[in-house]
Amino acid sequence: MEQEARTADALRRRRKRGNSLVLSVLGLAVVVTIGIVGGGQLFKAYDRSHQIEETCEVRKAEASSGGSTSSRGVGTLFDQVEVDTKDCGPLVLRRGVTEQNKQEIADELSSAGRVQFRIGAGSFKWRDVLHTFRTPVIVQSYVAHE
Repeated sequence: MEQEARTADALRRRRKRGNSLVLSVLGLAVVVTIGIVGGGQLFKAYDRSHQIEETCEVRKAEASSGGSTSSRGVGTLFDQVEVDTKDCGPLVLRRGVTEQNKQEIADELSSAGRVQFRIGAGSFKWRDVLHTFRTPVIVQSYVAHE
């Protein structure tokens, strides 16, 4: 009888540990999901409110079209200029870029040499990590120094 009581206690403890483990894993999954979704939005908000100006040497700039898709599969295309810089890495300009002017902007940036870009501070600081995940560093505006 005493043996049965010990066995029953051991089974209850194992079940509690198993339940705790399952709840811990589920809780962690929820926190990670919220962090990924909410973290991206916080990062974008930080960039919008913390703009810096960086002067970079442009190697080349190319007119292109970019795209994005949501989790529901809905996507959009937009015109952009991809800028390869010597000291700031790859940058992407989308604001103010249209089908009609993207080649002109790319040509201007390619021949400008040093260009002052207005960029979100978070994106610029974490640009190497963003590039690892194929996330572009978006430029808000620029001034070409001739």
